[in-house]
Amino acid sequence: MKKFTAILVLMLALVLIGSGCTSETGDTTVEKTYNYYTAEQTKEAIEKGNNIILLDIQVEEEWNAHHIKGAIPTHAYPVKTDEERAKLDVVLPQLDGEQPIIVICPGGANGAKRTIDYLQTKGIKEDRLFILENGQGKWPYNELLEASATVEEKVEFVDDSYVVNADWLKENLNREDLLILDARGQKDYDKGHIPGAIVVTWQGFGNMQGAPGDPNWGTVLEPKALSEELSALGITKEKEIVVYTNAVGGWGEDGRIVWMLRRAGLNNTKILDGGFGFWESKKYEVSKDAVAATPATVEITELDSKTNIETDELVSKLGKVVIIDVREKDEYKGATKFGEARGGHLPGAINLTFNEFLNQDGTLKTAQEIQTILNQQGIKKEDEIVTYCTVGIRSAHMQIVLDMLGYENARNYAASFYTWAGNSELQLEK
Repeated sequence: MKKFTAILVLMLALVLIGSGCTSETGDTTVEKTYNYYTAEQTKEAIEKGNNIILLDIQVEEEWNAHHIKGAIPTHAYPVKTDEERAKLDVVLPQLDGEQPIIVICPGGANGAKRTIDYLQTKGIKEDRLFILENGQGKWPYNELLEASATVEEKVEFVDDSYVVNADWLKENLNREDLLILDARGQKDYDKGHIPGAIVVTWQGFGNMQGAPGDPNWGTVLEPKALSEELSALGITKEKEIVVYTNAVGGWGEDGRIVWMLRRAGLNNTKILDGGFGFWESKKYEVSKDAVAATPATVEITELDSKTNIETDELVSKLGKVVIIDVREKDEYKGATKFGEARGGHLPGAINLTFNEFLNQDGTLKTAQEIQTILNQQGIKKEDEIVTYCTVGIRSAHMQIVLDMLGYENARNYAASFYTWAGNSELQLEK
C-alpha cells in the first residue's frame, strides 16, 4: 500500500511539473511570446517608405555612436527602473496610431521585452509591437546608420536676446529708456508689482471681437489698431521693453507679448526669466504704487509673417510640417476646458507642453536640456515647425524658445485651436 501511495504521489508530481504548476502557488507558467522584425524586413520597410515607428532604447553613448536613421531616441535601456520607464513616457504621444512599432535595443533581448511589456500597460496593442531581431549590435546595413553629435559638444542658445534675468533688471530699474510691462492682469498688479511697471494684457493687443471659435478670434490686431494701443501705453521702438508674468502656473503671456512686439518691429523686447515669482524669491523690491502709462507715438505699418502661420496655409501643409501641440495632455486627448467647439488635436500633432522647457521655479532650462527634449521627440532644426495651443499664447512662448535655439523655421499658429475646432470642416484627431 505504501509503495502504491508513493508511486501515486510521484505520478501526481510529474503531472504538476508537466503542466507548469509550482508547489508554492499552483499557477500555470506560460512563457510570453514576442513578435520580431528581422534586419532584412526592417530595411525593406524603411526603403519602401512603410509607415513604421523605430523606437530606439540604447543608452545615450551608444545612440550617439550609431543608430538607424529616423529612429526615435529614448535612452531608456535597460528599462528596469521607474526613471528609465519615464523616458518612454516622454515619447508616448509619438506612438499614437496603428502603425507597427519596432523596438531597437543593443541585442534584441530583455531590454526590448521589458519595453514592450511597459508599452502594453500604457494601452498600446500587442499586435503593433515588435523587436528588432538581434538588435542594433548585429544590424548589417551601415548605409542606414547615422551618428549623433557627441554629448561633450556644448549646446548654447543661438539668440539669447529674448531673455533677461532678475539681476540685470534690478541693476537697470532706473534707466529712462526702460519700460516694464506686467502681463499678469490688474488684480495681481494691484497686489504688488516690480517698481515702475505698467499693467497690460495680451487681450489688449488682440482681436477680441466676436467669441472664441470665430475666425481669427484672439489674433494680433491689424497694424493701425495695434499702433493706437501701443501709442497709448508708450510702447515705442526707442524703449527697451521687459515683459513679465507668473511663469509658474501661467500661460506664457510674456512670450505672447514679446512675440507680438517683435512681429511689429519692436525688436528690443525681452522676457523676464522666471517672471514675477522668481523676482520675489530674490527678495527684490515690490511696489503697490500704480504707474500710469506715458503715451507716445509709434506707427506699425506691417506685421512680420515669418513667425506666424495662417489657417489656410497650415491646412495646405498638413503632413509636411511638424506640428507641436503645446497644451496639457488632457487637452491634447480631447478635453474641452475653455469653451472649445470640439476636442482633440490637429492631425499628426506631437504633444509637448510649453512648460516642459521651464524649471520648477519658472526659469528657462539650459539650451542643452531643451535640445535633449527636442531630440527625444525627433524634432530637427531643418524641420518646418508649427506650434499651437488654445489661442496662440503658450505656443508663442514655445516659438520664441525654438528661435533662441536656432530653429529658424518655427512659426506660431496664432489662431490656434479655437479657430481650428470652430470650423467643422477641419479634421481633428484624438
